[in-house]
Amino acid sequence: NWEVENYRRKVANSAAVGRMEGKTVIVTGAAQGFGEGIARELIKEGAKCGVKNHAVHIKIDTGMHRLGFTLEQLPALIDLLKQQEVLRPASVFSHLCVADEPSQDDYTMQQIDYFTRCVETLQAHFGHKLLRHILNTSGIVRFPQYQFDMVRLGIGLWGMNCVNQDKLRNVS
Repeated sequence: NWEVENYRRKVANSAAVGRMEGKTVIVTGAAQGFGEGIARELIKEGAKCGVKNHAVHIKIDTGMHRLGFTLEQLPALIDLLKQQEVLRPASVFSHLCVADEPSQDDYTMQQIDYFTRCVETLQAHFGHKLLRHILNTSGIVRFPQYQFDMVRLGIGLWGMNCVNQDKLRNVS
């Protein structure tokens, strides 16, 4: 798969493994256990090159059902991460799929609750703080109390306001 190939290429192209420091990898997971397989491949390739404590960002599936680990998949991921030294979880994240739709606030709150339970499960097994982020542009505006450690501004960087689009005006 492209994530593993990209990782292999980066490690292979590094004159020294130390050049991998500071780079990050996202372990996305998927309903079919795809992410655990990716993690195993990353561990295998990193071990060949002596990589230690490489930062990974763990995606949680809170409802979009495209990518991410479910709560039920976390014990296997935790076991895998605990028995090796190549990968080190740095953050846990997800995506709010309908944060811009007030009529879907109950669903958004379910996503946030599920995410929080997943983070607590992961955090209980690691001695270092895992950074948490779930908010996109709409979430930042509508749910500021859930900004956790980071947010992902996304389309807001371009001045887009996904919540009050009717209030946007051309500036030219």
